[in-house]
Amino acid sequence: MNSMNKINIFNDLQGKTALITGASSEGVGKQIAHILSQYGVKVIISSRREERLKQLTSNIIKNGGVASYVVIDMADKHSIDRAFDTVLAEETIEIFVNAGAVWLPSSLAHSTSKLTSSSLNLKN
Repeated sequence: MNSMNKINIFNDLQGKTALITGASSEGVGKQIAHILSQYGVKVIISSRREERLKQLTSNIIKNGGVASYVVIDMADKHSIDRAFDTVLAEETIEIFVNAGAVWLPSSLAHSTSKLTSSSLNLKN
């Protein structure tokens, strides 16, 4: 495929809002937050470690991005509910990245279901 036929998936992301879980470690969530913010996406980063979230949010803002954070423990259904209720009360999430290190199928299903139903309700 030559370069003229390549589609840049990042072109249509500017102005969208992303919620990214697992963003406080040195892993995938943090990197995705940096990359998306460079393409004009407002990132809402989340994890259990508030101090690290504050540092990453500050770093993204210093580099010209738009960022905020919410503390969330993906292993705790009540924490998921509180965090999603807080975020969805103020934002429409168009991109959801679940990069948290804990793999609990029920927490993923719960958060995805909550996000989907809230998003659908907001669009009606």
